[in-house]
Amino acid sequence: MKRTTNHRKRLTKIAKRHGVEVAHVSNWYQLADRLTDHFGLAGRADRSAKRFCYEVAECLGWIPRRAPEQNEARS
Repeated sequence: MKRTTNHRKRLTKIAKRHGVEVAHVSNWYQLADRLTDHFGLAGRADRSAKRFCYEVAECLGWIPRRAPEQNEARS
């Protein structure tokens, strides 16, 4: 049986490699807060912290962008 990947931990490791001060992150909100503090970004408002983390990583070129069909709302 294949182990599943914890994507929060993966993004945390990627952020560490790029110089973001991340000692330990126990949830998506902490990772989002560290990214906003490090890069001086505006707050994430009412958006999901998880989606915010992925968008920041995509914009910075740390991970490949999602396909457009994945961004559409699922019905």
